[in-house]
Amino acid sequence: MAPLEGQYLLIIGGSSGMGFSAAKLALAGGAKVAIASSSADKVQDAVSRLSGSSGGGVTSQVSGHVVDLAGADPEAALEKLFTDITQAGQQPLDHIINTAGRGVPVPISEIDMASANELARLPLFVPLFIGKLAPRFLKSGPNSSVIFTSGQVVEKPIPGYSVLAAFASAQHGLARNLAVDLAPIRVNVVAPGPTETEMWGNTGT
Repeated sequence: MAPLEGQYLLIIGGSSGMGFSAAKLALAGGAKVAIASSSADKVQDAVSRLSGSSGGGVTSQVSGHVVDLAGADPEAALEKLFTDITQAGQQPLDHIINTAGRGVPVPISEIDMASANELARLPLFVPLFIGKLAPRFLKSGPNSSVIFTSGQVVEKPIPGYSVLAAFASAQHGLARNLAVDLAPIRVNVVAPGPTETEMWGNTGT
């Protein structure tokens, strides 16, 4: 991991899974971290665990925030989150990482317009709004970044995942073009394969 000492990160989806692990690594690297999730209880628990992960010495370096991206206006929810954690831009971020998502597939035979719109919310619409808002709350320059999380299904088809594959693939196109539109801020997307996190429940492994 590149040196993160003294940098400020926001991790959306940071109360569990890969987001939580990223927060833990960033704190170990000397960064200040804000995590955000939809569940107040999960956020509180994650902050408590992160604060104790370095012997209690990182409490002031991690904060937790609740954001409702399932509501009628996810853009407004993101803007309020960014405003709150940066004190209206007075403490700009170095990095925004989005790991929020759902891994439950919907068969292509069951998709309709309403469900397609709802399923696209986290993997497509939320990243679009992050891209729109990020330049106002990130430090300007090539050391700042936005990172999205997609999935291996983009390159390796999985039976029953056509709907999710469409949205995951869209993130790759979005990231490539945002890298041009947001320059010099860097934009990347990571596409991990199956990862044992809370999203998948107890796999027995």
